[in-house]
Amino acid sequence: MGRVKINTDARVFGDEDVGLGMVVRYSEGRFVMAVAKRVSGRWSVEEAEALAAEFGAQVAYQNHVHNPVLEIDNQTIVEKITRAKSILSEPGTICRSTRRYLSLMGLRAGNMLIEKEIWQHMSWHIPKLGGMRG
Repeated sequence: MGRVKINTDARVFGDEDVGLGMVVRYSEGRFVMAVAKRVSGRWSVEEAEALAAEFGAQVAYQNHVHNPVLEIDNQTIVEKITRAKSILSEPGTICRSTRRYLSLMGLRAGNMLIEKEIWQHMSWHIPKLGGMRG
């Protein structure tokens, strides 16, 4: 078995709500689970992408996924999740929550080495997070 990967994405539906989705699979492609939901409210694309990452990390954590790779296609959100400093914005707050879930799933907190790689179709994934503080 390969590494567990969580892929998340979002879609903004006008001014009314957003759709959040996540898929968990093994690196060789074997499907584990998928969940989607709709959230009411006015969200920017960046906020929606941050919400999707948080949603994916939360669902994976609740389903006992360990040591995953989080794949996100929004580089700005990847950078906010991997940034050790606090970010005073709505996406920043959401990204801090995502970082907490990921650290609970076995990513090494406190490791200052942040590895970012380009994966298939320009997805960005985060195998390690640094500077996490509860």
